[in-house]
Amino acid sequence: MAPEKPSYTRSHFRQASSQVPRAQQLLQQAETRLRSGEGGARLRWAPSPRIVLAALIAVVIVAMMAGWAQGKTPSSGLSSTTPSFSATAKAAPGSPPAATGEVLVDVVGKVKKPGVVRLEASARVQDAIKAAGGALPGTDLSGLNLARHLSDGEQLRVGIEENSAPEVGAKSGGAGAAESAGQQAGAGAVAGAGGGKISINEASQQQLEQLPGVGQALAQRIVDYRQSQGRFQNLEDLKNVSGIGEKKYASLAAMIRL
Repeated sequence: MAPEKPSYTRSHFRQASSQVPRAQQLLQQAETRLRSGEGGARLRWAPSPRIVLAALIAVVIVAMMAGWAQGKTPSSGLSSTTPSFSATAKAAPGSPPAATGEVLVDVVGKVKKPGVVRLEASARVQDAIKAAGGALPGTDLSGLNLARHLSDGEQLRVGIEENSAPEVGAKSGGAGAAESAGQQAGAGAVAGAGGGKISINEASQQQLEQLPGVGQALAQRIVDYRQSQGRFQNLEDLKNVSGIGEKKYASLAAMIRL
């Protein structure tokens, strides 16, 4: 490491300048002696008083500075490396966290506005349904755990069962067998000359669930109404079933028949 160059301050020059009067006094004494004849022939070889004064001042200043520089040694403990900073920098106030803190959920089924919704990471099933406009009237939410936390990228099926459950309250013996046979006959009627329309008098619960907006619970209520009230006399009688209003009926009218 190269030695540190001495830096001179005003105080150092003031100290050197304080010696100037002493040098002037010595010069005056020498000049007086020379003028009085002391020194004989040497007088003519004497330099100019101003030159002598300047030389003395220079000598004093150089001596002062040299002594000060010798007294100051370069520090060997100086570090040649720059100070290191902490490896873990604090995040600036207001900056977003590493994780987004949000989840995207695809809400499908019996909601007013099906589609992908963006929610907070702490959101639950009920929040996703609310973000999708809420469930349609008559939608059975008993099969959903509304308090369950959501996962990013999941699909939430509202009023739609992954696998159709068997007929609820199936009758035993001959009555149950007769109803099962009637349901199978209804399946043939649905695929027959009805032009793809579903018969609300003959279709089974599973077949009724093929209608848009009709889930397991609503299909079961249609079957229960048919069993308790008899066959539908006209299509608009379907509005007598709980959960089917004017709007729901209007969406089904073109796809059903007696």
